[in-house]
Amino acid sequence: MKQETQTQEKGRPLEAWYALWNAGLMQKNAARQFFRNKGTTETQFKVLLRLKYAGRPVMPKELSEQLMVDKSDLTGLADRMESAGLLRRVRSTADRRCYLLELTPKSEEILERIESTYYELIRQVMSVFSPEELEKIIILMAELHKSLDCRCGWSAPDFPLRKKKG
Repeated sequence: MKQETQTQEKGRPLEAWYALWNAGLMQKNAARQFFRNKGTTETQFKVLLRLKYAGRPVMPKELSEQLMVDKSDLTGLADRMESAGLLRRVRSTADRRCYLLELTPKSEEILERIESTYYELIRQVMSVFSPEELEKIIILMAELHKSLDCRCGWSAPDFPLRKKKG
């Protein structure tokens, strides 16, 4: 009986990890389905949101850090988004060797059209939780982020819509 309890306790972290992983996979599938025929992908939408909430043109290095992707991956993504008319590269006035990324009228229209619908989908999915449970999830995920950052160097930036306290 004692050994069974110890085995269960050892398995709880793994069970929680897989529950998070599976929830993430399900979220990705829901997002993929949502963005189908919307004029953008989930990854492109994240870029557009970051640019929108930055309120200014953003350096690719800053954006790659926020999105936790290699700068070279962001370069390819930016090339495709620029070709599709979803973002524009502009020269930095502070340093002409650098360029910045900014929204276009087309990307602003896409955000205007789908951002609130996307957030409504999120609200619906998360409606199974009370406000108190949602706050607890946020706190627990912040703790997980700290643990991953300390142990693995995987640092997640703050989401732009979450107001910092203090």
